[in-house]
Amino acid sequence: MTTNSAVSMTAIPPAPVRRRAVLTLLTACVFVVGTAEWVMVGLLPELSTDLHRPPPTVGVLVTVYALVVTVAGPLVTLGMLGIARHATLLLLLGVFVAGNAAAALATWRRRGR
Repeated sequence: MTTNSAVSMTAIPPAPVRRRAVLTLLTACVFVVGTAEWVMVGLLPELSTDLHRPPPTVGVLVTVYALVVTVAGPLVTLGMLGIARHATLLLLLGVFVAGNAAAALATWRRRGR
């Protein structure tokens, strides 16, 4: 059977190879996003010192983050139902990368300086 497709069949890797590559990439993304959620816990002692607050008070930041994720997760899911899954994944990963880049480039200004 011949096809009149403009794309050569040799240009596209076989489905199992592509599927494995996509699953590896998605696994890496889940690892990075999951790890980012735990970074704040490791930074609590430094934040406590910088903010001159006791660690339990600063620990509320983790609780607030968890509450925001709990409320925003379903809302974002409902808001993105009409968008293709591939586009949604790329968009949300882009937002994640942009947010982390902004946090990494932000400067910390102490009072009194």
